[in-house]
Amino acid sequence: MEIPDLPTGYGDNTVVLLVQTPRVVYAYWEITPAAWHTLKRRGVFTLRFWEGGGGGAHRDVYPDLRAGNWYFRDVKPGVSCFCEIGCTEQGVFYPFLRSAPVTTPFDTAAPAEGYELVAPACEEGAPGAALPLPSSGVFQA
Repeated sequence: MEIPDLPTGYGDNTVVLLVQTPRVVYAYWEITPAAWHTLKRRGVFTLRFWEGGGGGAHRDVYPDLRAGNWYFRDVKPGVSCFCEIGCTEQGVFYPFLRSAPVTTPFDTAAPAEGYELVAPACEEGAPGAALPLPSSGVFQA
């Protein structure tokens, strides 16, 4: 039985963000040929990265659309961010797609004090509770 090749695309218009480290976020996208032609006719393909929500700072990059991915570096730790794909025409950005938001983790360790580790309370027979060993002697030390 021959295994078919993976498709080069799935026919979707999508952009996704993935957190790589507290300071690096990876974006990947797929845009259909029809949408690509529309964006290209309208202006310059633009990837806009927002830090701190829609009211925060943003930065625009102009990658080759066919690249399909981009690394955003020097991201602030502990902030929510999202990405938009669109085009820029005469200095005006027109969004086409928006990713779901992601939040970068903090880049500091939690304080050593102030935490107490406790065992969870479980009722007998509850999910996650220890089961009694059989009394057949097989499991006795």
